[in-house]
Amino acid sequence: MDVVKERKKRLMVWLLILGLCFGQQGGQVLATEGTGTEDNGSNVEENITDNGEMLGESTSETEQVGDTTVLIPYRDNLVSESQRTFSEGVVLSDDGKLSISVDNSSIEIGATTKGQEHELLEWTMGGSGGQLGTGKTVSPISGYSFEYCTNLNVTWGKVLVLKDGAGNTIAVCAQDKPKQEKTVSLPQTVEEMSGKGMEICHNGLFFSEWVSSMSGGSVTDNVFTSDFQNALTYMELEITTYGKTQVPCSGTFDLYDTETYILGNTNETWTVGDDGYEYSGGISFIGPGSSYSYTKK
Repeated sequence: MDVVKERKKRLMVWLLILGLCFGQQGGQVLATEGTGTEDNGSNVEENITDNGEMLGESTSETEQVGDTTVLIPYRDNLVSESQRTFSEGVVLSDDGKLSISVDNSSIEIGATTKGQEHELLEWTMGGSGGQLGTGKTVSPISGYSFEYCTNLNVTWGKVLVLKDGAGNTIAVCAQDKPKQEKTVSLPQTVEEMSGKGMEICHNGLFFSEWVSSMSGGSVTDNVFTSDFQNALTYMELEITTYGKTQVPCSGTFDLYDTETYILGNTNETWTVGDDGYEYSGGISFIGPGSSYSYTKK
C-alpha cells in the first residue's frame, strides 16, 4: 500500500510540473498578442519621419502638398473681368488657393482689368511667418518660409477709365495710395477733342458738355476729380453729354435727316462734301441722313 501511495504522489508532482510549463507558454502567447510582433513594430517606425512627424500630416500653419509645395488661400478686391498674374510656377486654383514652392523666398503678383493695370495698395499674410506689406513683392518675415503663412489678402488700387459716347478712352485714373484723389485736365474745345480722336458727334448730335457729377468722380471747369472712396475697383465712366445741333468744327459727321442743323457761325465760310460750292456760316439745313465732310475755310 505504501508503494501505491508513493507512485500516486510522484504522478501528482509530474502533473503539477507539466501544468506549470503549459501555463508559462500560454502566458507568452497572450503577451505577444497584446503588444504586437516585432514586424508590426518595425512597420510603425517606417511611417515616422526623421524629425518624428507622421507622414501625410503637416505641422505648418498652411496646407502642405508633398515636401515641395504649400497651398495658401488668396483673396482680393478685383472684379470678374480682372486678370491676376504671379511669378513663374505660382498657380491660383479655381477654389482660390495659391500653390507656392517652399523654396520661394518671395513671389511677384500683378493684376489688370481690360488691359488697365492695377497698383497694389496693401497685402496682408497671416500665420507666424506672415506680415503686412505694400508693393507687388510678397514675402514672409525674415527667417520664415511660406510654410508658416496663411490667408494672403490683397487690396488693389481702383481704376477709373474716362470714355466718350463712342467708347473711346479719354483718360485713365489709377489709384496708387489708400486715401487719394486724382485730377485729370480735359480738352476745353471740340477742336482739341477732335485732335485727340474723341467723338464730338454722337447719334447725330454734337458734344455739349462734360457730365458734372457721377459715381466715381466729378467735373468742374474742365477738370475731372476722382472719388476712389465711392468707386468700384474698376469702372468705365462716360463723361460726355451730346445735345447740340450746331456744326462746331471741321470733320466728317453722320447727321440725321430728322434734325435741323446750323452750319458753324456767321462770318465763316464752309464747304460740304465735294460739290464745289461754298456756304455761309450760320445757315440752317436739314441733315442729309448720311456721312458728309464739313470743312471750315
